[in-house]
Amino acid sequence: VVTFARDAEGRLDGADRSTAVMVALITATGSVLSGEPDAVARVEAIVDPWEAVDGDPLALVRVGFFINTLSWTGHSTEALALAERLVGLGRNLSAPSMLPFPLAQRAEVQLLMGDWDGGYVSGSEALTLADETGQSGTASFVRCQLARLAAGRGHDRECRDLTQAVLESVSHNGAGSLTMYAHATLGLLHLGMGRLDAALDELGRADRFARSAGLGSHSAVPYLADLVEAAVRSGRNEVAARALARFDGLDMAGVL
Repeated sequence: VVTFARDAEGRLDGADRSTAVMVALITATGSVLSGEPDAVARVEAIVDPWEAVDGDPLALVRVGFFINTLSWTGHSTEALALAERLVGLGRNLSAPSMLPFPLAQRAEVQLLMGDWDGGYVSGSEALTLADETGQSGTASFVRCQLARLAAGRGHDRECRDLTQAVLESVSHNGAGSLTMYAHATLGLLHLGMGRLDAALDELGRADRFARSAGLGSHSAVPYLADLVEAAVRSGRNEVAARALARFDGLDMAGVL
C-alpha cells in the first residue's frame, strides 16, 4: 500500500485537490500500519480529510478508514469527530446502508477512549444495521469490538461466542485480518480470567499473524502489552523481553 501510494504521490502534478488528499490519506494509513518513521508526520499533515470526498460516495469509505489511523496515532478526539461527521451524513441522507461502517469506527474509538457504554451503543447499532444490509465484513469488525468489550467486563461466554462468529466468518467475507483481532481478544479474556497459558497461546497467535502480515503498529491491534503481562505473570521472562523489544521498534506513534 505504501509503495503504491507513494508512487501515486509522484504523479500528482495537475491533480485536483480531492485526489491529492485521498492519496495522502492512503499513504498515511499505510505508513502507520507498516511502522514507517514518518507516519505520524504524514497523519498530522492532513488538515481536513473531508477534502478527499468531493461528492464521491466511495471516497467516504476511504475517509472512514482514516478514522482508525487517527485513533492509532493518539488523535482520538479528531477521530471521534470524523466518525460523528460520517454518521451524521448517513442519518441526514436517510441512508441506513451508509451507517454501519462509521458507526463501527465510532465504536472502536469510543472503546479506546474508555467510553465503554457509548462504544456498546454504537457497536450494537452498527451490528444490527450491518447484518440487515448484508455487510458481512463490517459485521465481523463490530463483533471484534463488542467481544473486546465483553472481555474487559469479564463476560466469558459472550466474548467467546462473538469471537467464534468472527473466526467462522473470515472464510467467506475475506476479512482475514480480523483473525488477529479475534485471537488478541481471546488472549485479553483469558488474561483477565487468570488463564495464563491460554492467554499466552492466543496472544502468541495474534503476534505471529501480525509479524507475518508486516504489521508495524502496536496500537492498530493492541495485544502486545497484554502479551508482556501474560508472559511476566507466567514467569516467561524471555517472551516478555522479546515483546518489550518490539515496542522499542514500533513506538513511532508515541502511543502506549
